[in-house]
Amino acid sequence: MNKKFLLPFLIVLSLCIQVFAQGTMIYETVHIPSLEGNFLGDSPDREVNIYLPPGYTENQNYAYPVIYLLHGFLGTHDYWLQLSPDLYHDIQSSLDNLYVRGEIQPMIVVMPNSYNKWHGSWYVNSIATGNWEDYIVEDLVEYMDTNYRTLPHKDSRGIGGYSMGGTGSFKLAMKHPDIYSAIFSISAGAISFEHSTLSPAYKDYLIQAANETDASEFDQWYWRKQVMVASAAAFAPDTTSPPFYGIFPVDEEGVLIDSIWSKWLEHDPYTIYGSYIENLQQLDSIWIECGTLDDLYDSNLILYLALDSAGLTNAIWDEYDGNHGTHTGQRVEEKLLPYFSEILDGDFSKSTAMARSMQYLFPAFINKEGDSLIINTTLHNPEGHPVNVYAMITGEQSASTDSIPLYDDGQHEDSLTNDNIWGNARWVSDLKEDIFNITINTYDEMEEYKSNLLPVRAFTTIGPIQYIDWIPYLLDDSVANPGDVLSFKILLKNEGETAQANIVEARLTSTDDRITIVNHSSNYNDIAAGTTMESHRGYSLIISEDFHRDTVIYLPLEILSNGTHFWTDSVRLDVVTSIDICQNFVPLTFSLEQNYPNPFNPRTMINYQLPVTSSIDLSIYNLAGQKVATLVSENQNAGHHQVEWDASEFASGVYYYRLSTSSGFVQTRKLVLIK
Repeated sequence: MNKKFLLPFLIVLSLCIQVFAQGTMIYETVHIPSLEGNFLGDSPDREVNIYLPPGYTENQNYAYPVIYLLHGFLGTHDYWLQLSPDLYHDIQSSLDNLYVRGEIQPMIVVMPNSYNKWHGSWYVNSIATGNWEDYIVEDLVEYMDTNYRTLPHKDSRGIGGYSMGGTGSFKLAMKHPDIYSAIFSISAGAISFEHSTLSPAYKDYLIQAANETDASEFDQWYWRKQVMVASAAAFAPDTTSPPFYGIFPVDEEGVLIDSIWSKWLEHDPYTIYGSYIENLQQLDSIWIECGTLDDLYDSNLILYLALDSAGLTNAIWDEYDGNHGTHTGQRVEEKLLPYFSEILDGDFSKSTAMARSMQYLFPAFINKEGDSLIINTTLHNPEGHPVNVYAMITGEQSASTDSIPLYDDGQHEDSLTNDNIWGNARWVSDLKEDIFNITINTYDEMEEYKSNLLPVRAFTTIGPIQYIDWIPYLLDDSVANPGDVLSFKILLKNEGETAQANIVEARLTSTDDRITIVNHSSNYNDIAAGTTMESHRGYSLIISEDFHRDTVIYLPLEILSNGTHFWTDSVRLDVVTSIDICQNFVPLTFSLEQNYPNPFNPRTMINYQLPVTSSIDLSIYNLAGQKVATLVSENQNAGHHQVEWDASEFASGVYYYRLSTSSGFVQTRKLVLIK
């Protein structure tokens, strides 16, 4: 068993958008010979979801370990793909996140569909339901080893599952230690029949099912009653006993029928594990876990204690607060996937160089007449292999492409020399008006390994789409007063020359708690170059009574195309008080407020207050500490003051503004100019 590793994860700047390595989910339908002609008539063509790790397509000389995940009763292959805050998370996101953080090796994950007429196969061979054990152990493994670059030996295969799948994973690995090396069972279903099937929580449903003679309403039954039918057809099948083609181990009164119960117990892990001790000893690890509030907690714990008493030192027990199904997604991400990554042997070398994350600096809109795109990528390259790293830029509409080499020499917008943050900048004046995707490609020359970060909609040269004006409706009054409810439409203009912006949406927000946005979003459909369009629906906001002077408020306006936020503007709102009491309203303290909007392009407002008449200096500084602009340098009376900085002549970047007074007050804040 190889010792696995953790890859370092670097923290990136707060002013960056991050894009991470992603795997690929394949959705296949696989013909399963073992299920042909099954008595219930279930299709032998089974859906299988297959997760391929980042780099799988690019690196044809690499093979990967495989995890087989079995779903529970009522579930399908899609169980693991769904997202719910209480039941389960999207496993693809979990795999991608863990891989990016360097917490797992790249692995293939296989999620087959074992749902049948009775809603669950129990993963056993049955003359009534079909050969579901052979499907998983033989047909599916053979299919994966034949059609995908797997590592085709037991040390690189693990099997896990939830509920019915937890039981199935334990039994299949126990019976086939030549196929699998490790088990991860979450809240296993019938893993000790006496403590599950015959427990108070289930026995009444067993009796109800035994008394049924009509299957026409089966789909409407409570699931615990349904599971007893599935169990009978799997554990004691009888094709001469319609309508369920299985025999129940109790009579109409609930009295146990020993001859039938003994057939059920042939499939009970707790009953039969003693016959498979040597097999269980061959496994690298057996993980059994269950929630402490689960009806099945006792049966899972009892099995583990039996394994431990039998001297199986490879058995692991874990428990967590929750009931059946609670926190399954969290358990998969935090426990199951790292567990298999540690246990399973893989080809992947800890020294292989590859891109882990990409950051491209704002803005998402880039002006062709002078802006440049700055791209950085974090590279995992612990042994300093020789590598080639480049960014591929592809237009969505124009199909134009460009390749930008990235460097780690401290001279190409890449931070420091040899710090594994690679970068470069590119002028965009030659690009057409379009939306562009960026892909990061890495090639490790020593190991001949290619990796890439999948394309992301990164930036656009269309437009810009800019705010022009707001038009009041419902009321003729266009003056904003304290206490007003304003309803209005917003005019946007596409300032570009050739390309239209498709499916435009504008979202209005407020950072001032005195302004409440009620209707904050409207669509515009497509806006052709050079044209102005009015929002389809109106925006509305409520102005608080808490204004004591005439005030200018800038409301951020996010402008999207096809759901991607590319442009940012602001709506100016002049709040006019009916009685100007500004002269009588003297603040108690000095204060320098955060500029608004921030980030901005190219103008922003700065507010400050003086409790006494003071000589003040309000200036702008760059990151090197050099003063680049003086906004105010004079004596000013006590009160509230506001000044606008027009940064049209300044380059995009981070700046600081500093207020100092003759009274000794000094305060500095940061602002961000984005063009």
